[in-house]
Order: sequence, then C-alpha cells, then structure tokens
Amino acid sequence: MLFKTSNYLTNYFIENHIVSPQKKEIFIYGFQLILSTLSSMFTILLISAVFNISYGIIFLLFFMPIRFCAGGFHASTYHKCFVYTNGVFITMLIFSKIVYMYNLLPYYFLLIIASILHLWINTPCKNNKNPLSDIYIRKNKILSRKILVLYFVIILLTYYLKRYLFILEINTIFLVSILFICGDFEYIKS
Repeated sequence: MLFKTSNYLTNYFIENHIVSPQKKEIFIYGFQLILSTLSSMFTILLISAVFNISYGIIFLLFFMPIRFCAGGFHASTYHKCFVYTNGVFITMLIFSKIVYMYNLLPYYFLLIIASILHLWINTPCKNNKNPLSDIYIRKNKILSRKILVLYFVIILLTYYLKRYLFILEINTIFLVSILFICGDFEYIKS
C-alpha cells in the first residue's frame, strides 16, 4: 500500500514534468518516508485523543526532532517502524502513569541528566545503512545539542507548571536514549 501510493504520487510528478524520470527511485523512497512518518504521527495523535491530546503532542515534539538528528535504532521495514514507534508511545504512556501514581519523581532528575548526557556525548548514532559524512556528523551533533538544551529548559519549566507533562517529556527522552543504545548495538553487530 505504501509503495503503491508512493509510486502513484511519483508517477503523477513525472507525468506533470515536476520531476525527471531519472529521479523516480529517490522520490518513491521520499514519499514512503513522508507517508510512513505521517501515518505514525496520525496514529499517535489518535491514540492520545482517547487520553489527552497533549500527551501525543508532547511525545511528537520530544521524540521526532531529536531522533531525526541523533539517530538510533531503525526498523527494517516501514511497517515495523510504524509498530515500534507506536509501541514506544504506548510504553511511554504506561511508564508515565506508573511514575505519577507511585511518585517516583525524585529519581527522574537523575534519569533526565543521564539521558541528556548520553545523547549529548554520543550523537549522532552511527549507522552502516546510512553513513554520514564528517560535515553531517558535526551538523547533527550541534543541532542535537541545541535541541537537548531546549528540551532541558522546557523540562525545568514544566516541572513547576505541570508535573505529568514533565514525566512524559523525561520518559520520551529516556526512550530516545534507549533507542540510541539499540542503534549502537545494531552498528556494532553489523
């Protein structure tokens, strides 16, 4: 379905002389990436609409930007990526509820500092399937660090304003850090 839709859109662009036929494979890949990302985002927002839409928005704002820059584990298919991303979101919701119910907040300052430091030192994640040039490694490291500083400031503010959102933010960054470690293991294995 994803390939068919991407192929259809690419053919439409080629037929209307928006792109050249030589770039067909690139555009099919690009459309697959865009459509799979949008479908994950839509599903996350749909799930969060059942609980509280702000949960999905917080997750997407804290998950997507740092994942794009820092990298981490990548699923082997778009379908698996969809399932894993939504699984990470549901896991984050469950962990957040447990932390909130049992008042585990004191430990969360250690968790956020450890997660941010891990990402700060190690980004971007190495990937054999998509090796980055030295220039992109530097750019992604700088951008990741800027995002992490912004996240840290937001986290400190939400600690005083809305504790549950604070927990959601930390759990999301923690899970990004875990996916980063999984990506490192994937790189070492290959």
